[in-house]
Amino acid sequence: MFEWNQTETKQLENSFIHQTFEEQVKKNPDNIAVTFGQEKLTYQQLNNKANQLAHHLGKLGVKREVKVGILMERSLDLLISIFGVLKAGAAYVPLDPTYPLDRITFMVEDSQIAVLLTTINNSVENFNSVTTINLDQDWPLITQEREENPNISLFRDNLAYVIYTSGSTGKPKGTLITHHGLSNYLTWAIATYPVEEGSGSPVNSSIAFDATITSIFTPLLVGKKVILLPETGEIEALSETFIQESLSLVKLTPAHLSILNPLLTQKEEIPQGHALIIGGEALSSKSLTFWQEKSPKTRLINEYGPTETVVGCCVYQVPPQVSHSENVPIGRPITNTEIYILDQYLQPTPIGVPGELYIGGLGVARGYFNRPDLTAERFIPHPFTRRQPTPSSSRLYKTGDLARYLSDGTIEYLGRIDNQVKIRGFRVELGEIEGILRQHPQVKEAIAVVQEDNNKIPRLVAYVVAESEIEELRQFTSDKLPGYMVPTLFLTMDSFPLTVNGKIHRKKLPVADFSQRNVKKELIASRTQQEEALTEIWRDVLGKMEVGIYDNFFELGGDSILGLQIIARANQVGLQLTPRQLFQHQNIAELASVATIAPKNSAEQGLLTGLLPLIPIQHWFFEQELPNPHHYNQTLLLETLPDLNPDYLQQALHYILIHHDALRMGFRQQETTWEQFYGDVENNIPFATVNLESLAEKTQKFAIESVSEKVQTTLNLGDGPLVRVVWFDLGKGQKSRLLFVIHHLIIDSVSWRIILEDFVTVYQQLLEKKEVKLPQKTTSYQTWANKLLDYSQSENLDIDLWSMSREFSLPTDNAVLNNNQVELEDRLSLTLTVEKTKALQEEVGTAYNAKINEIILAALYQSIYQWTDQQLLRIDLEGHGREDIFESVNISRTVGWFTTIFPLELELKSMNSLGDLIKFVKEKYRQVGKQGIKYGVLRYLGSGIDNKTESPVKFNYLGEVDRITTQGFILGIAEESTGWVRSPQGTRSHLIEIIGAVSKKQLQLTFVYSRQIYRRQTIEKLGQKVVNNLEAFIVHSQSSKTAAYTPSDFSKANLNQKQLDKFLGKLKK
Repeated sequence: MFEWNQTETKQLENSFIHQTFEEQVKKNPDNIAVTFGQEKLTYQQLNNKANQLAHHLGKLGVKREVKVGILMERSLDLLISIFGVLKAGAAYVPLDPTYPLDRITFMVEDSQIAVLLTTINNSVENFNSVTTINLDQDWPLITQEREENPNISLFRDNLAYVIYTSGSTGKPKGTLITHHGLSNYLTWAIATYPVEEGSGSPVNSSIAFDATITSIFTPLLVGKKVILLPETGEIEALSETFIQESLSLVKLTPAHLSILNPLLTQKEEIPQGHALIIGGEALSSKSLTFWQEKSPKTRLINEYGPTETVVGCCVYQVPPQVSHSENVPIGRPITNTEIYILDQYLQPTPIGVPGELYIGGLGVARGYFNRPDLTAERFIPHPFTRRQPTPSSSRLYKTGDLARYLSDGTIEYLGRIDNQVKIRGFRVELGEIEGILRQHPQVKEAIAVVQEDNNKIPRLVAYVVAESEIEELRQFTSDKLPGYMVPTLFLTMDSFPLTVNGKIHRKKLPVADFSQRNVKKELIASRTQQEEALTEIWRDVLGKMEVGIYDNFFELGGDSILGLQIIARANQVGLQLTPRQLFQHQNIAELASVATIAPKNSAEQGLLTGLLPLIPIQHWFFEQELPNPHHYNQTLLLETLPDLNPDYLQQALHYILIHHDALRMGFRQQETTWEQFYGDVENNIPFATVNLESLAEKTQKFAIESVSEKVQTTLNLGDGPLVRVVWFDLGKGQKSRLLFVIHHLIIDSVSWRIILEDFVTVYQQLLEKKEVKLPQKTTSYQTWANKLLDYSQSENLDIDLWSMSREFSLPTDNAVLNNNQVELEDRLSLTLTVEKTKALQEEVGTAYNAKINEIILAALYQSIYQWTDQQLLRIDLEGHGREDIFESVNISRTVGWFTTIFPLELELKSMNSLGDLIKFVKEKYRQVGKQGIKYGVLRYLGSGIDNKTESPVKFNYLGEVDRITTQGFILGIAEESTGWVRSPQGTRSHLIEIIGAVSKKQLQLTFVYSRQIYRRQTIEKLGQKVVNNLEAFIVHSQSSKTAAYTPSDFSKANLNQKQLDKFLGKLKK
């Protein structure tokens, strides 16, 4: 890719278009420069008139960086105005008079033009605040000015023109183009296109469309003429001009071409032009067949380029008589231009792999006028300036276009990234549907869109210019596309409506009528009080507005951790459920039928005191023999609403410490062992306020980080509570910060949800002067610890399950494995898109009845196998540990560290498909996962496990984390750093840890490693393998027509996979 971007060519310093035109005036003063019907101007006449206008504008204060609007139809005055503005040193702002008046008014006001050039035909009553020059009326005054070329000092980075393009907010945005960028494009175009071989070029598109720049300027810079076609019937006029003139080049859009071709077919003489420059939209090979057959000498060039990079930045010359099965490629970058196709991490995609197209080079615009937010979003810092010398300043333009490099270095345009839609849970690329439709011999053009039917369900609609029957088109697409990609409706048209720029006007396509196609299945509402209560809980916990009683919990994005919240909330409204029931009955209808009335809570509601045993995860912690066990925290720095009451915050913390007994626990060492105890809190509320109101914003950030880092080191296991809360007051009306630091020995991710929910509740009750009331306590951590101790003596712990004696190791970049300290820790985070995350949860999950953590585990296994070439993988897994193993025990709202860590061995000898891999990992995980808690009980509380082999890699899936940190006055995670959450001198437990979580509806995978053991490049390759495998699972599942079941889906049937497949095969027959 970097080789293909070697396009740098030296440009003349301070070369300007109007000066190049002036050189042609000296060479060819009597040549015709421009025609409009019977009117015409020579080069000398055009130059003289433009000079007079430039001098007149100068007297009005027009100079460098001043913007001058041009509002007029095609006419000789249009060319005079453009060159007059450029010669005055200003930038012109083209305004199409056919635009709605409101839009023109907005652009005039938004661009802050100093002068507006217009003609008698255009009303300017709305622009009283702008100096207006009506050329029809004011020309006698202008002709009094000198005809000599103005001597204006300009710099190449000065503005040349401002063109407005549509904006996502409904308001157009002005793109700022410099002289250097304009000069680079036109210099290249003149050298590349056959501009000097014909008589000139026609102008058949709007002045406000930047493609017109090619038609206007290239002829005038080489002594040829510009042929202005009439505004009405311009394509018909173009067809006549083809016959009458030997045109140098014709610039037009694919939509123009689809109208022009039939008109030329009717002509007795087929034009033999020099070049067609086609741009503005994706180009299909079918529209070029006429020219390849009837006018083979005409050069056909596909020119790609957004307005933000000066007309064209990438071109492809179509070979004669070559047919492309899909859209014509857009080719390679022009002079002094770079094209990058990057993934979401701004890394180059491999050849053939789609990515977003980024553009660098001299043509990159300054940005958008008065839109610093959008400019920063779309014009990004160049990520490769250190790696590759470039002709650009330092930025890339982010196009939003999807493309890929082909093996020969040409680029294929694949459509807009935002042209991907979801239909029935499947990702659909509208361009693919359009491409298939265009393959039909009777289809001339096709557009696929999404419209909502009468029930607000998104449906695919195909608009086609075709002579074929609709049913034939439906059958044609059904033969080539999966069912979910076949349009619901086909609408045939004689032609597509066009914009003034010659592009298809999608907003003017007729609205589809779905009245005969009511295909939506009604959402089944709750029928009983239990169903109604559960529906409300599901809506709240899952963040879904609509939930039906037959909707699947896991397909809605649920996971085991969110399941615990469901159970806790159900218990609060008097419904007793267990995690096992939620996994067995995955919709509300079934779950409500097994829910029972919660018995009276037997958990101790008073203040707990005394000693309690360690549970397995706490034994694991002390087994690590960390040099500083006091510093091993979990931390949240939260952004909150302004002007909180610090007294209420402190009181809320007091209530939380009393209610959640585990937060008061401390630890002391007794010879070789540790014990834990409940402490007191009455005279020791670990809350502090830090007032930063008087500091500057940057200093506030530094102070927050400095204080947070210090607080991390203040905990002492023997001196509870092991909690610190700090409120940072940033000033009245300013969002504040709230820091929580809690030792990991007494908290886990589930506990955070409970603590923050209760903290917000108490604060709100205090604020509203209400009685402080929290949900009843559930089973205490003390009871749970004692239950596990008794459980360790049980006979059904299945010790043989954990007999793992086979060695497994990971390759390393540095063989010195004692370099695994926390201070050497580094992290790599990869994020999947919202669409891909949803596809993993819904499409892959549905296809294999698998949970997202099982799917990620399958991708990890496959990726590590691809990396190490070892079929065996030994991996430690973390679970939330709140298993349903004891009667009359409910820990759904109990705070504490419940986590389990247990090993899993995976070894798949062979597989026929990715489906085999997913099913294998799913079954192995389910065989062990439910038993994971037993591993810790056996190893630390029971008879022990003779297991000398440790796992070098660990995986932990946290589920959806957003809802932890966005509730009440808590706005979310703050951006400031909190320092080391663990002592930097501590030793890490694994070589590589992978943490999965869903945040903002996106799956984030974080790879934690020691930079002294692994190079970042090694981890990046591993991470990308995991992402690639997850994406492969999505593609594979989308092609699956039926769900793939495994024995664990029918646990009571006691079948193996072979027996189950045989049974299901009989059912299908």
